[in-house]
Amino acid sequence: MFAQPTGKPSTHAATSTTDLWNPNRTSVDAKRLGNTQGRFPFLFSLQRPLMPSRGCADRAGSSTGVWEPWHMTDRRTRPDVRIVHLNGPTFHALAEGDLAAANAVSPVPLSAYFAGPDSRGVWQRRHRQVEEDPTSAAWVTGVIWDEQQQLAVGKAGYHGAPDPTGMVEIGYAVDPAYQRRGYARAALEALLGRAADEPQVHTVRVTISPDNLASYQLASQYGFVEVGEQWDDEDGLEIIYEVAAGLYSDPRNPN
Repeated sequence: MFAQPTGKPSTHAATSTTDLWNPNRTSVDAKRLGNTQGRFPFLFSLQRPLMPSRGCADRAGSSTGVWEPWHMTDRRTRPDVRIVHLNGPTFHALAEGDLAAANAVSPVPLSAYFAGPDSRGVWQRRHRQVEEDPTSAAWVTGVIWDEQQQLAVGKAGYHGAPDPTGMVEIGYAVDPAYQRRGYARAALEALLGRAADEPQVHTVRVTISPDNLASYQLASQYGFVEVGEQWDDEDGLEIIYEVAAGLYSDPRNPN
């Protein structure tokens, strides 16, 4: 599920969580959902392309056709972050909840948040994934690293390398101690920026719970369009949104 991050892979709170970590998803046919309007009223407000709000509309586009969210006009207020990818031993230690062992092998220092119970499932899945395919470590969940503060503030990454069609799905979660400081947006932009720079990536996907207004409002500024639905074993119904990778222009990349 896509949302503004917290520690657990997606709780449906409208004010927190942004995780796409759980791979146990199955596409569903809307007809089998029954009367979803009564159970998921917010779903029907999402049956449209994700576009900027009226207040952002006059600054949303560019003459070159590159998507430029309104907030990119003032980079001074955006945290300077990068996604630091982890190695197999770090994934293993975090999967065991062993912070000391993780910090002994991690490329950046990690806080207790990363070894907490809410993150354990993410690291267990990533550990298995990297064991099966070591090259996936360069794509999957890493650390949101604040370059100025030299601080690990959350986790972010893709579910894996691009699939055969060139699609990647993104996920991120911000440590509750650092939420509401722009890190969710900065992480999303970092992931979109890399996707735009990778020749093999053509499509970026996010999934949003029908009742997660905060996630919808953030994603709505980046050109995502609804393409379907899926059922998540833990989170229930999710709406699938995608955007062409090249539509986002990272202002930090002069190329």
